Amino acid sequence: MSQLAIISESTVRKIVTRQLAFDAVRSAFEAVADDRAQVFDVVIGTGLNNGEAFAIKSGIDRENEMVGFKCGTYWAGNDDKDLPAHGSTILLLDPETGFPKVLVNASYLNGYRTAAANAVAVSCLARSDATVLGVIGAGHQAEEFRAKSIEENKGKFVLVCEGSIPVKDGGVYCKIAGKPVLDILKETAPKAAAVIAIGSCATWGGVPSAGPNPTGATPVYKILEGTGIPVINIPGCPPNGYNFLSTVLYYVTFNKLPDLDEKLRPKFAYGRLIHENCERRPHFDAGRFAEQFGDEGHLKGYCLYKLGCKGPETFNNCSTLRFNDVGTWPVNTGHPCFGCSEEGVGFTAPLHSPARPLYITPPTQFTSATPEKGKGASALAAAVAGAAAGAGAVAVGMNLGKKDNEES
Repeated sequence: MSQLAIISESTVRKIVTRQLAFDAVRSAFEAVADDRAQVFDVVIGTGLNNGEAFAIKSGIDRENEMVGFKCGTYWAGNDDKDLPAHGSTILLLDPETGFPKVLVNASYLNGYRTAAANAVAVSCLARSDATVLGVIGAGHQAEEFRAKSIEENKGKFVLVCEGSIPVKDGGVYCKIAGKPVLDILKETAPKAAAVIAIGSCATWGGVPSAGPNPTGATPVYKILEGTGIPVINIPGCPPNGYNFLSTVLYYVTFNKLPDLDEKLRPKFAYGRLIHENCERRPHFDAGRFAEQFGDEGHLKGYCLYKLGCKGPETFNNCSTLRFNDVGTWPVNTGHPCFGCSEEGVGFTAPLHSPARPLYITPPTQFTSATPEKGKGASALAAAVAGAAAGAGAVAVGMNLGKKDNEES
């Protein structure tokens, strides 16, 4: 039997360099891709206590005649002993006998390996003109980075929450790293400068909260009620990224929250009904409606109220800000708004049922959707006609809603 060589961490520190680690990892990736090397299934085990786990990763390098494995450990209690929670040990075997040949204390080496793997990925995938880079670990490493970041920036960060929070049965229906998100929210929110709930699920419950709501899906603000923690709601499915960005930049610039409505939404984005600035509003005022998808009115771009458009009861700026930097939103593609950002409307009211036009107001100006050439009205006549049309639009909207509700 050959003698076992033991390589200490101090020796590893003297040998390993960034370039050496980068070249070795890249060569290993290439060898696996070319079938010159092989990685086997991971074996996972646990220690005697909660928070203790290890994983064994093994492989062979045919070209260099190497056989071995690495045992990576995570012992959560080591933090209390002023010891690293993570540890790694590598054992290389004699390829001819299978006996242990080299034992390496590899915790420091494993850190280089992880960094080198990220560096190789970036070198292959990142744009050559990229100037910003963000790389974090995964699993236990990601959780450790998150915890340290929160502690080091207490009171200086904005916590962004996406998704409703299940509260039934202690929140077991949604976990991250084995911990209910309900507990994570309660632990993290008090350390944040403010909390932004993004998306309809986080702001008022969304799809998961629809009856019978088996998981007890609850919006973020309700869980934090009474804590004094500032909460801003950015509803929508999806919400417009610019509403979120504008809210964050306002807070960073002025060190205060933007003006919010009674539902904790920023007024600059949710202060007006979608209907008020819709490009199909003139058709609504004139009583021109698409009756069904594909009919003449639909093809001509008439109002989609009778097809279930919820713009008359949904507060948002979709009709003016729009999405994807190309000026698109559901209505200009021919589909009615379904009120995704409005609690009690989106995911609650039937998709193509008529809206409840509770807040209809006359537009600031009245224009004909299809004026005939050479028959424009005088300014006075237009003003009189506009006033009449405004009053008529309210009546039309209310009667349509009442009629459709009776028929349904």
